[in-house]
Amino acid sequence: IRRYLRDAGSHLSPGGRVLLGFSETVGNKALLDQHAAEAGAALSVYRTREYSNGTTLAILEVTYP
Repeated sequence: IRRYLRDAGSHLSPGGRVLLGFSETVGNKALLDQHAAEAGAALSVYRTREYSNGTTLAILEVTYP
């Protein structure tokens, strides 16, 4: 994930976006935020969906200020 966050921005066309699926059920958001900051990126929630089993899936937008 570190390499993905570090390199993804260089592959974007003007106006392009990087989206990343994330679930706190299996992931660590604080660690993901740390990796993004180290890569010079920021994460924001693009969309979320809650499922009947209590799982929430978030689609995060990765931006490079």
